[in-house]
Amino acid sequence: MTLNLPPVALALPVLTALFVAMPGASTNAVAADAEYHHVHITSFAPAVSVRWYTEHLDCQPIADRDDAADCHGVEVTFVPQSTQGGTQGTGVNHIGFSYLDLTAKM
Repeated sequence: MTLNLPPVALALPVLTALFVAMPGASTNAVAADAEYHHVHITSFAPAVSVRWYTEHLDCQPIADRDDAADCHGVEVTFVPQSTQGGTQGTGVNHIGFSYLDLTAKM
């Protein structure tokens, strides 16, 4: 099996290892400086997905839009696309949400 990866994909593990090994490097500082802004998820019914995320994950609908929700500071946008079957491991495996008291949330 041959992987045809772009050069940047091959360089990322090396650059990451070099950064972590640098004296004084703080991965916490890098994480604190970064902001996770949004994610796109395909859905055959974006408005239904927004309602589900609002009801079950405490997300808030974004005003004047029926395709996106604000999930605790992260915009989740549902892109309309018909169901095409399984992804065979090529799509998103999961998105994790964390709650202090999961039992109470459920």
